[in-house]
Amino acid sequence: SLPTYPFARERYWVPEMGIQFGGNIPENPAIVTSIHPLLQQNTSDFTEQRFSTIFTGQEFFLSDHQVQGQRVLPAVAYLEMVRAAAQQAAGGLTEGETVIRLQNAVWVRPFTVSDQPVRLHIGLFPEENGSIAYEIYSDAEETEAEPVVYGQGSVVLSQASEVQSLDLAVLKAQCSQNSTTPDEIYKTFKQMGLEYGPGFRGIEAMYLGADQVLAKLSLPSSIFNTHDQYVLHPSIMDAALQSSLGLMADIGDLTGSGGKPSLPFALESL
Repeated sequence: SLPTYPFARERYWVPEMGIQFGGNIPENPAIVTSIHPLLQQNTSDFTEQRFSTIFTGQEFFLSDHQVQGQRVLPAVAYLEMVRAAAQQAAGGLTEGETVIRLQNAVWVRPFTVSDQPVRLHIGLFPEENGSIAYEIYSDAEETEAEPVVYGQGSVVLSQASEVQSLDLAVLKAQCSQNSTTPDEIYKTFKQMGLEYGPGFRGIEAMYLGADQVLAKLSLPSSIFNTHDQYVLHPSIMDAALQSSLGLMADIGDLTGSGGKPSLPFALESL
């Protein structure tokens, strides 16, 4: 107990939440104490190292990232989820000394959230070769006996090495064939069925060259207060992925053409 002012009538008690991840999803998932925005609770048992997160659809990375009218978890959010899980499972890593390398990441199917909160798990499994396999999945649905898998791959922990630097001035000179504005870019995405809200409009400028694109990215002001909550920030990472639009076709050709949206399905390493 703590000493208190004897005549004060206020009572200060932590409410009993009674959250058990084996049961129903709480009506207000926001009251769950989070390890990370994409990794709320450690729900491990003797069978696996596991972390679980409840998504309501109100999170900026869902509300501002819609495909054909559906709130879809960005593919890049899986990468930050895996990174955070690996760091937690390793008992905390010394920054600058250890590198978390994600390998052979595969996005099996998109994870969507509609009107009801949905729980997502990530399981980690040590391999004989020293790597860590991961699987991102949700609980089995009533019509299915097995859990629904959304992504999988592996993690390798290694010593940090020197990072290659790039000369931006040289790259910009090589990408002088064409340039485009954010308004044109996000207008094109909208025509393709990709609705990006304010929190996912991170492209400031894009310069096109021969088989390469240079994009200037920044964290949108509407979510700038989240900048220290992530290492691989979903907004910046998705903006980098959005920039690949410049590799697919000329922006001017795509505008008004109603091109089909493309979603990533595999990543060799990060």
